[in-house]
Amino acid sequence: MKRIVIAAILIVSTLIIIAAGSVYNMKTVGEVSAVLYDALSDSGDSDRKIYKAYEMWEKSKNTMLLFSSHAKLNQIGESIRMAKEYSEIEDMKMYHAECRRALIYLDQFSGTEYPTTYNIF
Repeated sequence: MKRIVIAAILIVSTLIIIAAGSVYNMKTVGEVSAVLYDALSDSGDSDRKIYKAYEMWEKSKNTMLLFSSHAKLNQIGESIRMAKEYSEIEDMKMYHAECRRALIYLDQFSGTEYPTTYNIF
């Protein structure tokens, strides 16, 4: 009987950890996406906005690596970094293109990493 209780506790604990990781990932993706959408607006101060998105991503990336594919997260991070570089050299066409690419990657990530019955089975 003790084995069954221990197994049940381990299963429930694992599910809680997976759910917490998923919630954290989706929250981070949502926040970074919002900042990138704001950075795409032509309201100026693109350097500050993209730097904020970059800092948010770098701060959260290590925790997200525990639950998600490294390749996908690196791809998103690289795109945000490139947008930051384009903003610094004031190449606004490439900056906007890279921001849009990062948003596409974030959208794809949120669609594939969120645990749904379609993604699991």
